[in-house]
Amino acid sequence: MTIETIYKTLQYLNILCLLQGVIFGLLIINISNKHKPLTILGVFILLGGFNYLGFALESLGFYTTNEGIIYLNLIFILSFFPLIYLYIKSITSTVTKLDYIYHLAPGIFLFLATLVYTLINLSIESSLSDQDP
Repeated sequence: MTIETIYKTLQYLNILCLLQGVIFGLLIINISNKHKPLTILGVFILLGGFNYLGFALESLGFYTTNEGIIYLNLIFILSFFPLIYLYIKSITSTVTKLDYIYHLAPGIFLFLATLVYTLINLSIESSLSDQDP
């Protein structure tokens, strides 16, 4: 087995993990019927799938052109443990909206900051490419 074969296999596995997490996360959210523990579990699995988004975009060549995507994995990592806590708390007791805001605020803030940074980068790159003769 060559290194290129191993690299291609890993690329396909990353894309498969992304699709699997998104599909199963959305299915669990869909069948939860507003049952909070299942909804939180579905979001957790969805974020687990999105954790492979950076690797999938790297295999498609988009990762190297946009530095904002580097922070995607950090966003998902910041959201994992609060979601586990909220899932366990929702099974054992009640979870208020303030709990969601308090525990998920760092991940949401970093997501919004990364989104703004990425969009600004894309607009600068497109304006620079339009000016090239």
